[in-house]
Amino acid sequence: MVIAFDFTHALINRTGVGRYPRELLPRLRAMDDLDVVTFAAPGAGRSASTPQRLVEIARRDFAYYPVGLGLHARRAGAQVVHCPATSPAYGGSTPLVMTVHDLLWLSLPQYFTTPVKAYHRMCLPAIRRAAAVLTDCEYTRGQLVELVGVPEARVHVAPLGVDPRFAPRDVDRDRLRERFGIPGRYVLAVATREPRKNLGALLRSFERLAPRVDDVQLVLVGGRGWRSAELERTLAAVDDRVTVTGFVSDEELAELYAGAACFAFPSFAEGFGLPVLEAMASGAPVVTSDRTSLPEVAGDAALLIDPDDDHALEDALERLLTTPDLAADLSRRGLARSATFTWEACALATRAAYHSPEWSA
Repeated sequence: MVIAFDFTHALINRTGVGRYPRELLPRLRAMDDLDVVTFAAPGAGRSASTPQRLVEIARRDFAYYPVGLGLHARRAGAQVVHCPATSPAYGGSTPLVMTVHDLLWLSLPQYFTTPVKAYHRMCLPAIRRAAAVLTDCEYTRGQLVELVGVPEARVHVAPLGVDPRFAPRDVDRDRLRERFGIPGRYVLAVATREPRKNLGALLRSFERLAPRVDDVQLVLVGGRGWRSAELERTLAAVDDRVTVTGFVSDEELAELYAGAACFAFPSFAEGFGLPVLEAMASGAPVVTSDRTSLPEVAGDAALLIDPDDDHALEDALERLLTTPDLAADLSRRGLARSATFTWEACALATRAAYHSPEWSA
């Protein structure tokens, strides 16, 4: 079976949306019964200036996805077009498979900008006419059926996996000190700095906790997002026990996960929560939210807290930082749970969607 695989978001997105096609593609290509041919929007990821990016976006969303992708697929003789991110895609006469990572913009619109919501609304017709829709978890599967009206038989759950680089390791503490200014123990958070990620609550909780655990600092990894001005002002005024790294390489991220005393992910809403899984696979004990997809991912291998309760987050962090037996137990549980999520399993579930007998429904 020839698969026309859209690689655009792997080139333009540094978050989980971009990691997903980068991890999935080589696993699909390793399957003997699939011939995967990749395509991408012209100029994807190469524009430097704002005017160039606007032209790139226009070409991508009003030419490549609605017309060009289907033409590429037909010329390649593809039996399936797979678009691994929400987009206004049209496969022409070739059946379309689309991956929808979440519908949070629809169920929790307060956490998203007007342009983001408008873009995703523009993509709804493509989701509804797709021959099959892939998603990361049962939570989003339910939303696709309930909120968008996709028939249950067309929705396939293919949980994300963990790259083998995320694993327990001996951490070079001297390198962490030199590269990031981290001299000892630290709480790690990996997230874009935007309201949905609830980093303000994490910062408040840590500031109250800091006098009681004076050998620990907070490390924030990730880029700046929308409506983050107040958080940025707060971060600019904190002492050196809070470190903001920005984006880091995959190798640096793996080392930061493995060296963390604990990992905090108090997000209000997620379509999956890949950083939780990566932290568990690296041996870090995890505290995360009891909302949306996160309990489904974390299971019994993390401390789950109400993200609206700063004191619950503070208490969970203190327990992990001051109770070695609890931290060790959660580390063991996290390693066992994360081992059940693999990119090979994700690829197998994806291949099953390509062969779905329900397409004629």
